[in-house]
Amino acid sequence: MKLATTQGALPDDVVRTLTKLGVVSTSKASDCTHLIASGVVRTEKFLCAIAVGAYILKREWAIESAKANKLLRESFSPSWQEDERK
Repeated sequence: MKLATTQGALPDDVVRTLTKLGVVSTSKASDCTHLIASGVVRTEKFLCAIAVGAYILKREWAIESAKANKLLRESFSPSWQEDERK
């Protein structure tokens, strides 16, 4: 799994744990399989990740995966629609 982030970095301890779980960090969205984003945004990384078919996940997915010490299913990631209803 190759992970990129847009509009914010993950905490160092989360990155270390994910690395131990086999996740490779990348700064190129064209190389990523998973993108952590704060929401639906119009950034180059976000749009490129969509174009390459990467999973778009909230940062909670990465944090909860690190807490569980295993990679959670991508379907775990909370929906942005919940945020839009507030």
